[in-house]
Amino acid sequence: MPYTRGGTVDRAEVGALVQSAVDGDAAAWKALVEGLSPLVWSVVRAHRLSDADGHEVYQTVWFRFAQHLRRIREPEKAGSWLASTARNECLKVIKSLRRLMPTDDPQLLDRMSEERTPSSR
Repeated sequence: MPYTRGGTVDRAEVGALVQSAVDGDAAAWKALVEGLSPLVWSVVRAHRLSDADGHEVYQTVWFRFAQHLRRIREPEKAGSWLASTARNECLKVIKSLRRLMPTDDPQLLDRMSEERTPSSR
């Protein structure tokens, strides 16, 4: 495959790959995913998400990239775009997890259920 070297994409090639992918070149898209996936995964792993959350973020990042592919102003900086998007998606997951604070404390659960009874509304 002419687009990759050892499974990674040279930064100089990224802009051409993005443009080719915009034009419908499946090999260019595949080269982008194969070459830039390690970057996306490194951002996800740095945020120490669970495997399930990490895979969800990974998929979301590539979905958003596909959605915005035609609108990326500086195609040669697609790696930066992916890294920023991965970071933002990881932070969204972390923020949502902070809202959900699981507990094994039965007294806390009882108090919460008592506070939310239909008679108290």
